Amino acid sequence: MTDDMDIYAAEHNPFQAPRAWFDNDWPADHPEAIRRKYLSHEASAKSIGTLHLCGGLVCILISIGLWFVQMQPSSLNGPIVVSAVVGVAMFFLAVSANRLKRWSRFPSAVLAVAVGLAAFIVGIPIAVYFLYVMFGANGQMVYSDEYREIIKQTPHIKYRTPAIAWTVLLLLIGLIGLGVAASVFGP
Repeated sequence: MTDDMDIYAAEHNPFQAPRAWFDNDWPADHPEAIRRKYLSHEASAKSIGTLHLCGGLVCILISIGLWFVQMQPSSLNGPIVVSAVVGVAMFFLAVSANRLKRWSRFPSAVLAVAVGLAAFIVGIPIAVYFLYVMFGANGQMVYSDEYREIIKQTPHIKYRTPAIAWTVLLLLIGLIGLGVAASVFGP
């Protein structure tokens, strides 16, 4: 009986300093460890939602531009309506994808494959990567209800985008800006 008491006393010493957990020190089934394990995949999944948002905004801007080009406010033809509907649908898909809703994976996959086939050489590898992010083993976990609960339990954990990614993004935006400026102001 005394051995059991000694074990209990050693495990539950009220005078012992509290245990400090470090980044790699969590038990494997702890929410912190699970969230840190899948954090980069979560960021990739949410970036797909951000791309849907950008595509939706482009579609809405195209529909507004087509409407102004026609100069007939009362007439809405097929391309204007289709572009506006696709833009609004992509906006709602983007919100759902950023919230990691399970149902958003199938429409995102259809959209990824459609865009991948349209931009064949560059689009197919990107579409394959999107399908991996959404339907791979890590994607199954990230889009699960269990993982959304873990996100609620660990709101203090945030993904930090590497500096090289920001640099590449800024260079890409600069190149696009130069291309637009050259097409507008060029000969």
